[in-house]
Amino acid sequence: MNKQIFRFDIQSLRAISVILVICYHFNFIYQNNPIFSGGFIGVDIFFIISGYVISNIVLIELEKNNSFEILPFIEKRLRRLIPALYFLLITLLIIGYFFLLPKTYIQLGYDTIFNTFFASNFYFWETLEKYGAITGIERPLLHTWSLSVEWQFYIFTSIIIIVFKNHILKNFNVFFISLFAVSIILNSVVLNNQINFNFYFSGSRYWEFLLGVLIRYNQLSLRNYINKKCSKQIINLLLFIFLILILIFSLSYQYLVFKRIFFLIVMIGASFIILLGNTESTFSKVLNTKFLVFIGAISYSLYVWHYPFVSFFYITGFDILLTSFNKFLLLIPLFLISIISYYCVENIFRNFAIIKSKLFYIIYFCFTSLLIFLSIIIINNSGLPERINISDDKKNFIINYDKNKVRPFDYKSNLVPDKKTILVLGNSHGGEFFELLVETSDITKNYNILYSLIQIECIKNFIQEKNKTNCFRKLEFKKEKEFISKMKLLDKVDTVFLKTRWTDNDIANLKDVIQFFKNKKKKVVVVSLTPSFKIAGIYEKFNPKIEYDNFIIINSLFQKNTVLDKYYLSEGKLPAREELKKMEQKYFNSINWSRINEINNRIEKISNQNQAVFLNDMNIFCNINNERCKVLHNDIKIHTDNSGHTTFESNSFLANKLIENTNILKILKIK
Repeated sequence: MNKQIFRFDIQSLRAISVILVICYHFNFIYQNNPIFSGGFIGVDIFFIISGYVISNIVLIELEKNNSFEILPFIEKRLRRLIPALYFLLITLLIIGYFFLLPKTYIQLGYDTIFNTFFASNFYFWETLEKYGAITGIERPLLHTWSLSVEWQFYIFTSIIIIVFKNHILKNFNVFFISLFAVSIILNSVVLNNQINFNFYFSGSRYWEFLLGVLIRYNQLSLRNYINKKCSKQIINLLLFIFLILILIFSLSYQYLVFKRIFFLIVMIGASFIILLGNTESTFSKVLNTKFLVFIGAISYSLYVWHYPFVSFFYITGFDILLTSFNKFLLLIPLFLISIISYYCVENIFRNFAIIKSKLFYIIYFCFTSLLIFLSIIIINNSGLPERINISDDKKNFIINYDKNKVRPFDYKSNLVPDKKTILVLGNSHGGEFFELLVETSDITKNYNILYSLIQIECIKNFIQEKNKTNCFRKLEFKKEKEFISKMKLLDKVDTVFLKTRWTDNDIANLKDVIQFFKNKKKKVVVVSLTPSFKIAGIYEKFNPKIEYDNFIIINSLFQKNTVLDKYYLSEGKLPAREELKKMEQKYFNSINWSRINEINNRIEKISNQNQAVFLNDMNIFCNINNERCKVLHNDIKIHTDNSGHTTFESNSFLANKLIENTNILKILKIK
């Protein structure tokens, strides 16, 4: 096997891939629809390219020397990944010191530590509900999961070669096709329903790298075979078709019917581009433009830096400014910092003549230690609140908020034998309703209270699957196990509450869910849809960004506050009566009443038809006759975000109102 000629077409494919990923994360919108909804495919193509490039390096060395030196290989990979990544990490820690509030800064510290060990993929799986969750956009290092997966593949490859180096070349296809098959089975069968874990787990991603490996090893024989069967014109046509399919997938993903099939077609297409492209083909010549080749050269720096640009706009609350045009303008500083990163960081550290191996490892050790040291200081010192130049009482408010004010939803897992048991099922709104029940002393005196996070439609899946755990496509593995454990206690449960942000799918499955619990001799209470409020920012210019811990808070030191925050944090007093009325009127007007009433009417009808109790908690929040929705009670803010979540401190007030307005004690037969 001869050393491969530099492939400009692969460099251009890198460019196309990184452009697609950037467009996907920048979320360009046209007529309220994302333009690049399938742009994430760029990362998958990167993995194939990486597998191809790495196998090229390994195969050349194995053929030339009949050996494989792991330390030089690891060093080259470190020189490739570390410099630009560490440049980013140090920059973010510095920027965060000046702009981030303590909680957000602490999270950045944790994310930094796990990145130094290339374990961020597992950490994000542990700490995020799903990739792309609303909380994820405020994690500027979320995209680094792919770098961790790539590094884990390097280590995996090195171990495999060391252990089986005497047999690899003789049985290469058998060996790597077997690994390819194992990874495919993990991805498509074993972990198919554990979406979040499947997304981040490196083992279920290896098939993409291995696809590149197999292409490289069999490239010559496959090319010769295809060239015999097809003319150059047909091959070029196929390559252009495959490229068009990649673009179609990226632009039209949300409209595709058979998404998985189309995804596989696109991956095969990308593989054929890598396999059949060469410097002489018309396709490669067309792709070999100076612009694309240049973008391909700086693609790693572009990838490393692009996500923090978007993320910091959300963190600081200025995402309202991110129109598609402004996002396009944001590409200019992104390209500038990426060019600096490429020429002043990447190229310098990849040059062995400039930075010798010994010096590189010294620098690598020093900067790794520095990043870990700074992150630990940030974490252990509560996000360094002394950075914030505000009065002590307001600073105390922020610090106290940062210290886990929210009670874990499953804290009542130990059942008191002489008490009846309530089981609350639903999404985050179900969790908040659980909190309301817990805050009601009359209820906690008489009942154990359990909660499990699950969409109502997924309970139907549970019923149909006869308690099998492989049906929870919308749940994390941990949440799935939690739900199953709660259902094992069903014989101890007296009353089941169903509370969620009701969707059409939830409602479609509500009848069967009610009947399931009624057949188990359980009382069923269905709780209405809670209104969602659009929170207007001060001077109507900016919206607040919310951290999802049941309390509204600004994430940035220079973020514009909401009207409520202005009074609560800055002035320390309530709005004047007339202004409060205007705020409550505005909240009322922000609600889509026709949709809420439609949903609640449907829920009530199904509940009545199936002998379940319908509990309408709307009156707690809004007075339809006065056309106002309560936003404050004394000094307590009741609502936190556009999803209708309530504050932690307001739960006690709301619990009392719930009892007062709905006779819930009568429902539960509590005297």
